[in-house]
Amino acid sequence: PKRAKAIVEACDEILAGKLLDQFVVDVFQAGAGTSFNMNVNEVVANRALEILGKQKGDYKTVSPNDHVNMGQSTNDVIPTAIRLSGLLLIRDFLPVLDKLSKTFFKKGKELKNVYKSGRTHLQDAVPISLGQEFTAYGECLKRHHERIAIAANDLKELGIGGSAAGSGLNTHKDY
Repeated sequence: PKRAKAIVEACDEILAGKLLDQFVVDVFQAGAGTSFNMNVNEVVANRALEILGKQKGDYKTVSPNDHVNMGQSTNDVIPTAIRLSGLLLIRDFLPVLDKLSKTFFKKGKELKNVYKSGRTHLQDAVPISLGQEFTAYGECLKRHHERIAIAANDLKELGIGGSAAGSGLNTHKDY
């Protein structure tokens, strides 16, 4: 329990923006993210050791692999992190996209009687109103909002917890 509490506290510090200078490995290095995942595990382990009053590198007390990573596979962790990040970003993005769509619809109403040349094949075409044009933009954004929201549901399915090959090999029997 003391070790687990220290690991959680270290993670909370990282989530609060501390220790960011300790993440020296680019997330895209080595493709699958193994280097970055281990960098995270080492930062968490070493900070947990400090919290416990131990020296960094005393991996018998808190091991980056055995206690922090604890059987997780990078092949699980990195895609899960990417999916969760995407969900967090979409949560903030969709209301902005919705507001932009509504703004275009509002502009469409305001400009319904302002006419201009329509364009097709890089040439002038039949007249249309700016209102029609802005309403079309609003409709396009509204449809994309709906599509993004639907696609985001797929991000909620996580393939995590089976160890390296999904077999549970080298994990605790209750894992």
